[in-house]
Amino acid sequence: MIGYDLINEDLNEIGEYLKADDYVSAYDMISELLSEHKDKFKEGDEIRYFNFDSPIQFYIYNMKLSPEKNFKQGGIDFRTLYMCKAHIEIFYENYKEAEESLKKALYWNPVDPNIFYELARVFIKTGELQKLLIVLKAVRSYILDKVSYSKYYAYMGEYYRLKEDYKTALSLYLLSKDIFEIPVSNEGITFILGKEDIKNPPVTEEIISTLKKDGLEYSLDMEVLGMIYDLSYELTKQLNNKSAMYCLDVLYELTGDEKYLREKEYLE
Repeated sequence: MIGYDLINEDLNEIGEYLKADDYVSAYDMISELLSEHKDKFKEGDEIRYFNFDSPIQFYIYNMKLSPEKNFKQGGIDFRTLYMCKAHIEIFYENYKEAEESLKKALYWNPVDPNIFYELARVFIKTGELQKLLIVLKAVRSYILDKVSYSKYYAYMGEYYRLKEDYKTALSLYLLSKDIFEIPVSNEGITFILGKEDIKNPPVTEEIISTLKKDGLEYSLDMEVLGMIYDLSYELTKQLNNKSAMYCLDVLYELTGDEKYLREKEYLE
């Protein structure tokens, strides 16, 4: 993880407020911090600051989104501040405000899948299927762990649940559960099985066909997996074995291919 120079203690305090369900204190503190630091790390003519979590996110942003400006890590984690703000706004059902907060979080980290999934939650609540579809198409390229991979299928399941295509939704929830068990898929499965008697969920080929009609993809973004492998190779050449091994860990977690483990063992 990449550290931040400023307001770490404040973020910890906000986290404690959220754990205690003291949303009023947390929201007041977030608003005060955003107001106090609004002029720090502002975008200039040649440089823009971000809140990335890892070298992989830096690399994916550079390769996938082709930025025109130089970019650096900002010293304040505005991304987390806006995500915490949105969390509270979702709790109070202020969905438009939450959407705006999450868009501001995306400004600070355009490749963070957690922000996209929070936006998905908002659009599920508001029933805005087209916006949910846009989020699902975008997030696929930024999946770097099993939890995010599981959420990809779970939130596609939510999309088809809202479309009342319960067979496809159930299959996607089950795929999500096989990767990593999360509440979204468990709750979706319970909802559908309580509503429909589905004896023959669609097979993989049928799911792929249904997804394609909506412009969705069944599998991970192979281009991004290739980018992460290329990055591990470049880091190895630079003798940065620790970061290279992190890339190989990500690839193994997502694919289960043991060749990445063997390459990691060679670097250890």
